[in-house]
Amino acid sequence: MPYLIAIVIPAYHEAPRLRGVLTAIPWLLPEVGERRVIVVDDGSTDATAAVARQAGAIVVRHRVNLGAGAALRTGTEAALKLGADIVVHMDADGQHPPEDLPRLIDTLLRGADAVTGVRAFHRPMPWLFIFGNRFLSRVTRALFGIANPDTQCAYRAFWAWAWPSICWESTDYAFASEMLVRAKRHGIQWDTIPIRTIYLDHYKGTGIGDGVRIFRKLVSWRLGA
Repeated sequence: MPYLIAIVIPAYHEAPRLRGVLTAIPWLLPEVGERRVIVVDDGSTDATAAVARQAGAIVVRHRVNLGAGAALRTGTEAALKLGADIVVHMDADGQHPPEDLPRLIDTLLRGADAVTGVRAFHRPMPWLFIFGNRFLSRVTRALFGIANPDTQCAYRAFWAWAWPSICWESTDYAFASEMLVRAKRHGIQWDTIPIRTIYLDHYKGTGIGDGVRIFRKLVSWRLGA
């Protein structure tokens, strides 16, 4: 059965790299009958929206920057309105290798409800992010029993029917942890696959402030607050 796949890409001031990302996404994917790409322009003031449209993507715009969690929620809801069977999340800055996309889809076809990429924690990933990602992943496992070694990786795919079980409220980077916690509580089978580690910007990712906020939210969710 051919499926409709929607690839959701949040973008904030990503005009220089977005075209390359969009043109590199493979057309031929396992069991996919139709492919749509949705770019959520999260309040950019550059040519992000124009570049996305020129590359053939559907563009949804936020008037102001609302954060990664809010942008991906907007894009996911747009994908579901299009009738997507499978939703994919991918970054706009080239950190997620397009060649790994067929492997994400294949993991779903082999029985997983959702799947996330797992990066190798070594250079070129900045040391601060290596420490932060490892710390948050270990805290998540200790508090919730979630065996995901890279909880902050935003390269993921899931069946559309799983959305009510993983839908998050966080507008910031905490959404990545929140959806895993919700999935665990609803019995969603979440697999992982290794992906290539690409870091083009040393300032992008879950910083110290983001990590502290995510840690506090993890504790809060565990306590049921």
